[in-house]
Amino acid sequence: MDAVALLEDASASMSPSIPRKGMHQATNTTVQSRMFGIGAVGFVALAWALMQRQRTSHRTRAAECYTIALASVTSNVLEDVASEQTGAAATASKNIVITGGSKGLGFAMAREFLTSGHRVVICGRDTETLARAEAALGRDGEVYATRCDVSNVADVQGLVQFARRKLGRVDVFINNAGRASATRKPLWELDPEDVAETCQVNTMGSLLCSQAAIRLFMEQLEAEPRPVQPRYHIFNFGFSVFGAQLSSSTVPHKSTKRGVAEMTQFLAAELKKNRLDHAIGVHECSPGLVLTDLLLKPDTPVALRRFFNTIAEEPDVVARFVVPRMLNMREANSEVRYLQFLDAFVRVVGGVPAILWGGRYFDKDGNRVGDGEFNEAGVRKLY
Repeated sequence: MDAVALLEDASASMSPSIPRKGMHQATNTTVQSRMFGIGAVGFVALAWALMQRQRTSHRTRAAECYTIALASVTSNVLEDVASEQTGAAATASKNIVITGGSKGLGFAMAREFLTSGHRVVICGRDTETLARAEAALGRDGEVYATRCDVSNVADVQGLVQFARRKLGRVDVFINNAGRASATRKPLWELDPEDVAETCQVNTMGSLLCSQAAIRLFMEQLEAEPRPVQPRYHIFNFGFSVFGAQLSSSTVPHKSTKRGVAEMTQFLAAELKKNRLDHAIGVHECSPGLVLTDLLLKPDTPVALRRFFNTIAEEPDVVARFVVPRMLNMREANSEVRYLQFLDAFVRVVGGVPAILWGGRYFDKDGNRVGDGEFNEAGVRKLY
């Protein structure tokens, strides 16, 4: 049996999905065994691919064979895990506020919410970009856009008033707006103004918006009966310890995003202490490496771009993962994490061919591949 047949057999044996009926009851053991199965396929594919490395004519076939096998198994596992964790999709229409919703992951989440029948308010700092985003998203549902600098007190208050006026009630507030330096320089080489702006947007923005959201939720609760579980939710986008270590961004960006994660835990404790956790939930959302302007820069090294082939994802892929979990959130303090350590390990180990020779997002020279238009950094154009 040749290597291609071996990989096909391995994929077929491990990729059948868990039956859809009662899928959410699948055991952790089943999921974990299948994740290790991906690793097994990756090792088999890697061994064969590396043997072909000395034979130039087989490099492309090696990478293609590996990619097909791994993608097949990974797709089934991730789909099953998603169904297991979220259960049935939320059906009641909700009103959502997304900061930084005019591009990147914020835009993708807005579209995902809209296509699921929910109403959305987005904000951003650039009025022209906001107008284009609103027009593009308007084809999918009821969306409203307003300018807001999340680090500005008056702007944040204006955002809340705008959302209340347009939506009447807000159910979910997503602090997605973030900023990273334009270049990957060490701290001492960065412009002090650049450092200050990153800290203001990432840290102060999350604090001010969380404060404003809680005040709004408390006002809404005054006119409602006491809920039996958190009715309103805040999602803050921070870095896990693993995510910060994996990130190649600057010190101001990584440290502020880790700070957001810690702030979220402190805020959850404060809500519980004041007996508000029965009505208001606050959660950390860690989306992993997303192919947006925050991750990709024009000067991103070729080797790093090839590495992104293994664990980075397009915004719409991540949005399809996080949005159902946000809609189905019932806890007072939880995490929505796209990429766990084991997942990342399996992807990197199995993704060596893509790191060496290029893959689904970047070729061996670091050039962007795939359908659609991209900017000079390699970020897909949304509209």
